[in-house]
Amino acid sequence: MRTKSTPVLWSLALIIGFAPLARAETKPTPVPTVIVSGAIGKTPTIDAGELTLEQAIQIAFANHGDVSAAQQSSASAQQRVTAARSNLYPDASVSVGSNLSRGTVINQDPTTGTGTGTVTTSTNYVTTTQTNFGLSQTVFDGGRNRAQVKQAQANATGAQAGIGVARQNLAFTVASNFYEQLRQDRLVAQRTQQVALAEGQLAQIQAQIEEGTAARVDAQSVNVTLSQARFDLTTARNARDTAQTNLRNALGLTRGPALRLRESSDVAALSASVTPLTLEQTTAALTPPSSTDTPALDAAPATDAAADVAPPLEATPTPTPVPLNVPALAPLNDYVAAAQKNRPDLQQSRATVLSGQANVAIAKAEQKPQVGLTAGYNLQNIYNSGRGLTAGLSLSLPLFDAGGRKADVKAAETDLEASQIRLTQLEKDVAADVEAAYVSVSGSVERISNAQALVESARANLEAATEKYRAGVGIVLDVVNAQTQFAQAQTSATTAIYDYQIALADLTRATGLFASGRAQTTPTLTDNTTPNP
Repeated sequence: MRTKSTPVLWSLALIIGFAPLARAETKPTPVPTVIVSGAIGKTPTIDAGELTLEQAIQIAFANHGDVSAAQQSSASAQQRVTAARSNLYPDASVSVGSNLSRGTVINQDPTTGTGTGTVTTSTNYVTTTQTNFGLSQTVFDGGRNRAQVKQAQANATGAQAGIGVARQNLAFTVASNFYEQLRQDRLVAQRTQQVALAEGQLAQIQAQIEEGTAARVDAQSVNVTLSQARFDLTTARNARDTAQTNLRNALGLTRGPALRLRESSDVAALSASVTPLTLEQTTAALTPPSSTDTPALDAAPATDAAADVAPPLEATPTPTPVPLNVPALAPLNDYVAAAQKNRPDLQQSRATVLSGQANVAIAKAEQKPQVGLTAGYNLQNIYNSGRGLTAGLSLSLPLFDAGGRKADVKAAETDLEASQIRLTQLEKDVAADVEAAYVSVSGSVERISNAQALVESARANLEAATEKYRAGVGIVLDVVNAQTQFAQAQTSATTAIYDYQIALADLTRATGLFASGRAQTTPTLTDNTTPNP
């Protein structure tokens, strides 16, 4: 006798038997593995030493929420490709149903002679179990399913490019904040020294006033210089604190102490070449000739016009200007071509065009007939005879929809045309973006050269003012003004140095080199780059 569990066993056997077939026919697209070294909301481990720009960018890639969210969106888009492809293969299903029914039977036994009989009733319970296995396949759909796969693939490509967009924007933000913190750190150091120098000048002038070797009016000019120096120092400290906060936020870090940064050796050398005056240099410059036998600033030898500027004090030589050591730029067209290939926003826009083309194909497929094929096998209770194969063929043909499908096609075609127009405009914008960044780098190099020349001119002016004062033909105000101009020239040089670094990072962003996930901070296209004439 057959038990009630027999249909269930048949169902399991059918499922197991068709499982290898389903696995063989379905070919899902593999999902890229996302490796994140830092969890969102948690601070990654950072070395206690100084942080380089490359390390900072990698920390941001691993920890910032924008990159992580873009990675998850890309993984979701890959799964949608698998879901779209599944429509190209047969759909198999198994259903099992069981029905319990209750019936009452009335029996009457007639008796002889009386016309009456005995009536008896009985109750029966009947269980009916049915198992259905179904298989359906779309034979013809006008290319709709394949167009949906192409659309899903285009969307996945755009989502993958979205990771590059997030990396590109984030890397440039990190680089800008990194160099801004370095700039403000150096400006704070310079302006702190300028305050100390002004305070030393004021103390020296006041001592000379008490000795009767200086007029009281000389102290007023130094007081103005000191007040300005303190104001500039406060401004620089606020800007430094803001830059430190912005950098930690760009790295995806929570609030905490300022990060210690390490700048490249060439930038450090350039910055060191515009070091402010020392306290000894300043006090010696304002010392009257009668109180010292050592000149504060020696004139350059007349016999050698190309010789370096003589040191203001024998114990403190003048920093030698460091020559520019910047990477040679390739021709502009090379950077534009690299941007057209690497920019993730261009890749996104191109993927949008491909998705629009697929959307047009889907809309047109809705106007075509659809043919479907179904097959099944029914398993019922062993006592029933309703067992066997079933098959069916379906045809769906659109006849009239008041122009809805045609409107969908025109709308899809219009959207596609708009996407193509946006792509064309974006290509122009990218070329202009690269050119602007390229010009900015070139201009920043020229600004550094001009700033170095400005520092040397201000130094020569300070030497001349000091010599006049020590010779008795100048006044203290001339020396103080010359020192102020020298400090301003140093600030301009520091600003130009870090503007150049930010401009380089901007050119790297404009060419799309940040999108690869590598911490490439200089826009190097090839090893044998042709220098720009």
